[in-house]
Amino acid sequence: MNKKLKITLWSLFFTYFSAFLVLSATMAQIDPAPRYHVFGEVNKMFADMSFWTTQTNWMFFIFFIFVALDGKWGIWKPGKVAWINFLAYFTLTMALFWSALSATLSNQNIDSNPLVAYANVYNSFLKWFITVTTHLVTYIIAITYYIVVVKKEKIDIKSWYKKDLLVGWIYPIFYLLFVSIRMLIMFKIGLGHYVDGISEKDKTFLENNYEWVLNDKYVDIGVLATPYFFFNPLVAKNGLELFVLGTIGCLLLITACQYLMIVVNNALLKEKKVKEVNKNFEINRAEKIFSYIKLSISTVILGLAIYKLTIIENYNFKGDIQSLYYLVYPLIYIFAIIANIATIILTSLRLKNKYNNPTLEFLTSTFSGLFMIQVYGISILIFIPIVLERIYKNKKIPSLK
Repeated sequence: MNKKLKITLWSLFFTYFSAFLVLSATMAQIDPAPRYHVFGEVNKMFADMSFWTTQTNWMFFIFFIFVALDGKWGIWKPGKVAWINFLAYFTLTMALFWSALSATLSNQNIDSNPLVAYANVYNSFLKWFITVTTHLVTYIIAITYYIVVVKKEKIDIKSWYKKDLLVGWIYPIFYLLFVSIRMLIMFKIGLGHYVDGISEKDKTFLENNYEWVLNDKYVDIGVLATPYFFFNPLVAKNGLELFVLGTIGCLLLITACQYLMIVVNNALLKEKKVKEVNKNFEINRAEKIFSYIKLSISTVILGLAIYKLTIIENYNFKGDIQSLYYLVYPLIYIFAIIANIATIILTSLRLKNKYNNPTLEFLTSTFSGLFMIQVYGISILIFIPIVLERIYKNKKIPSLK
């Protein structure tokens, strides 16, 4: 491409997207979601920045600055790991938003659909323009640029879990900490501080249009402090399970998106597939010890998950509590049961030298613990054999024969 034309196109792109970010931030101040009308300017800004989509759109802008510079002056140039993780974040952004939007639009009765309290109201062209750009256009630009322009490199999907998978988890963990710290601070301050500080203009607006915002039956400090419903542990029932299911579920989806992008990347290379010859494998004494420890811990966690599932009053779907908050309870323990059964099967097959899939075993054992983290943190024990085996394979401890 002609250098002058390239500079012109990049200039137009950054001018457009800069204007879009300014417009989005401005609309978050003058016409936010109904619940955020109780906030002043500073809290509206923090509320807007607490959304995954807002943060990833700023990430999009900064990331493409580095893409445009293309390594000039020794500046970092996004490589294959950065691209895979970047696209994984945006795939999650697009998929979750449009799923949640359809769930909200299909039922706007706040008494039966708790998502309404968290939703924005798309009552103008500007709002639709911003949300479509945020949750669709940016993704289309990113994936198109990657497919058409970026030079692809083959990615070893089998070794991704050893390091690059965890690199991709850094930003989601940072985001979770950001949201959690903001949430805890607001919990400490309390609902009264925000309700008492509503401006007369916003109070009148809410009384005329969204009176439910002023009713603590629908909007409590949990609704104000969390960007998404699944981060709110203060719901009527199973709040801790909801929070863990939401956070770990998102991490699982990001992991799935990473592997999806790797498959897409390798498929775009159009290389001839080399048929792999199945080789016999054996595990040594140290690996057997780690596997037996993992089996024992996973069996205990499995039993605990089954026990938790027998406490039917936590999901009896009776009373005035919305069904969604009952549903999360069996859902999280079913996920935990599936992950632990898979871990036990995969580990047992490896011990018998019949099947070895390190990636799948790592993922099932990791998530088997994460989905049970809310039960006194006991599932953290599953990470002991995982970490020890990783250290051992990196030859940081002596070999056991």
